[in-house]
Amino acid sequence: MTYSVTQNGVAVIDASKLGVVTGSVDLSTGLSFVSRSDSTVTQNYSLVEQFDGSVSSSAKQMQLRYTRGGAQLDVTIRAKNDGVAFRYEVSGVGNTTITREATTVTLPSGTGLWASDYRSARDYEDKYPYVSATSMGTRHFSMPMLASLSNNAKWALISEAAVYVNPTYPAARLDAQGNGNRTLRVQLPGPDNNVFDTSTAGTQVPTAGSFTTPWRAVAVSSSLDAIVNTSLITDLNPDPAVGTDTSWIRPGKALWSWWSNEEKASEGDDMVRSQKEYIDVAEQLNMQYVTVDCCYNDTDGSIEQLAAYGKKRGIGLFIWKNKGDYVNPDGSYYSQAQLDTAMQSIADRGVAGVKIDFMQSDRLDTMALYDRIAKAGMKAKVLINFHGSTKPSGENRTYPNLITSEAVLGSEQYKYGRPPTAVDSATYPFTRNPVGGMDMTPVIFSNSNLLTTHAHQLAQSVVFSSAMQHFADSAAAYETWVGRHFLSAVPTVWDDSRLVEGFPDDYATIARRAGSDWFIGSVADDARTTNIPLSFLGSGSYTATLFKDGANDREIVTEVRTVTSASTLSIPLRTHGGLAVHISSSPLRFDGTSDRVLEAEAASNTRAGGANVVACPGCSGGSKVGNVGNGGTVQFNGVQAPTAGTYVLRVGYLAEDPRSFTVSVNGGATQSVSPPRSGKGNAGNPSGWDIVRDVEVVVSLNAGANTVTIGGSGYAPDIDRLIVLKSYEAEASANTRTGNAAVASCPGAECSGQKVGNLYGASMLVFAGVQAQQAGSTTVHIRYASATPRTVQLRVNGGSPITVAFPVTADWNDISTQTVHLPLNAGANNITFDSAGGYSPDIDRIIVRQ
Repeated sequence: MTYSVTQNGVAVIDASKLGVVTGSVDLSTGLSFVSRSDSTVTQNYSLVEQFDGSVSSSAKQMQLRYTRGGAQLDVTIRAKNDGVAFRYEVSGVGNTTITREATTVTLPSGTGLWASDYRSARDYEDKYPYVSATSMGTRHFSMPMLASLSNNAKWALISEAAVYVNPTYPAARLDAQGNGNRTLRVQLPGPDNNVFDTSTAGTQVPTAGSFTTPWRAVAVSSSLDAIVNTSLITDLNPDPAVGTDTSWIRPGKALWSWWSNEEKASEGDDMVRSQKEYIDVAEQLNMQYVTVDCCYNDTDGSIEQLAAYGKKRGIGLFIWKNKGDYVNPDGSYYSQAQLDTAMQSIADRGVAGVKIDFMQSDRLDTMALYDRIAKAGMKAKVLINFHGSTKPSGENRTYPNLITSEAVLGSEQYKYGRPPTAVDSATYPFTRNPVGGMDMTPVIFSNSNLLTTHAHQLAQSVVFSSAMQHFADSAAAYETWVGRHFLSAVPTVWDDSRLVEGFPDDYATIARRAGSDWFIGSVADDARTTNIPLSFLGSGSYTATLFKDGANDREIVTEVRTVTSASTLSIPLRTHGGLAVHISSSPLRFDGTSDRVLEAEAASNTRAGGANVVACPGCSGGSKVGNVGNGGTVQFNGVQAPTAGTYVLRVGYLAEDPRSFTVSVNGGATQSVSPPRSGKGNAGNPSGWDIVRDVEVVVSLNAGANTVTIGGSGYAPDIDRLIVLKSYEAEASANTRTGNAAVASCPGAECSGQKVGNLYGASMLVFAGVQAQQAGSTTVHIRYASATPRTVQLRVNGGSPITVAFPVTADWNDISTQTVHLPLNAGANNITFDSAGGYSPDIDRIIVRQ
């Protein structure tokens, strides 16, 4: 029994074998034909993790029934305009084993492939280099793989679908059958400790009389855009169960500290402190999640504390788990009942999702574990992110809580000597990403061995699709990076996606729409000019904000243009360069542009005792001051304060080991500061000396110019920057209250002692004399308590109201932070909190960046 595939007269797959072999009967030969039935399969569905809007799909289906003895083989084939798929359904074989699959894929002459070697680690974390179909040797390949046919006249993406939805069959790979014959054979996996064992004893799969294979799927088109945006893989998976509630599932962006700082609670690392820092920055940058990776304390209440801290800031918490956590003492995987209990326990702790690592198996029992975990997560309302995992195969249609998965050579491999390159960035959109969300953990720039430009990294946030997009660099690095304005706006799910231009290995430009806003990402290996026609825009004019390569790999240049559907963006990219673009009827917000960042390396500062300026890719100005301590000092001159009083200095520092430093204001007494290390990678990748972290120091400043000197009697951290913050208490006598607004006590641990409450009806609180060093968008942190969801209207100097919503806190004395960006004037400002006839939160204080 054989099959072949053509599209419009072009060969896609030459004559290839079909069939499956069991211990009791060989269903690849000696078959008797019984019947054929034809039908049309029409589907209309929406994915929670959508990358190209809702799906409308129609396919012709043919089912061929064969028998041999008492066994029955149904071959179900679906064909649509942009793809074909088939699967086997077997019954009547008795209690036996599946010994091998006879299916082959013979590629036409001249075919070239972008294919990833199947790794013994079974984690799909490898590159997709080009290989000719005639020179594949006996290599073992993972799926998906991309084929170029007839000199790029056609493209074919070969993969599997519906692998671990109620599985009765393992995942498979493709083994090349020698040079010259252009044939790949579907191969069942060997034991996890000897995965390339192809013996019957090693690969056989027990079956109880009937089984169904995954779909063998080939997306086909003359257009790479159709490959990038294929729905074939999800088409072949079933809908969720009728009545499935998906309202709780929230796609979003996440910060993740493990890449920049491998902490271990067992070694004394204060992971609660560090993860709170990440939650704070995630809230400021309009992100939705923080993932706490290995190795936290799972028994001391740390996770519950962080989940509660994140919840009142609108940030969901993911926690890391090892597959081994779901293995019984006898080596068997948890049952469905055990996993239901485990996932409910995670949900009961206030955790939004779980990242389950080291899945590392394609065997049937592990496919069943994937399935049980997904079901248990749906039942408990826990999101799932599989790492060290098999490839996605559209299962997120059935289980919408499968928010993303890894199965890709991601940014973490900078830590292990196999970093992804610009070539990989330009290949993933055509290979790995079309089969499902890809947790590549992009947008890094702090490491000194970065292989792309910073603009290239920013563009990855659009070029790569993942409903949960993890950004891997340090929170403090993002806080002052120019790309933060784009990251704050970019979504993770899309109503429309289009490949504007691209070729695997070389370059890729993708435009995606969310609502009425368009985002464009362009990445390239070699230097080139990307040409982007904007014909996809509607009528009228739009504002395009560009983040493009500058004069060196680190520099990102921003530019704002007015564009229409007749415009074309022609932008030069550097070698390994990139471009990110936001297009909207409303200009992209550049929040906090008036926040001053005082750079340690500034020429106006004074360095002494050997302290010197050194390059620092992740530092806010590209440099830092090193050799601080042991007599080395850096003195920040001209640190301005609008009025005398107490201020907070947020010091950006870098150190791979804990180091103390001293702070002295205006030559006065010194205070010692002992922060934790800023970062630590694997064997110095990345180096903690490249990773910025913040620590806050309370000081008294004089009105006007001040000096701040940082040094230390011993070795001190390197210093990147200072940020000055001023706190204003709600109950201060300079403020005014109207209506029901009243001062009340506030005994909460994070409260300053008093607050202003009863802001309802026609009540207002006016902060008077709020100082800003310069005019423009200024970051303001509102410290509040609100046991119920509430809003307030903010007005600056009597201007237009800005409505702000506040997440719920535990009670009326539990203080949280909501960050806003307000258009302050240079000098004194009045900020009005107006309940506007409704109910507003209690206000403790505001903290204004200077």
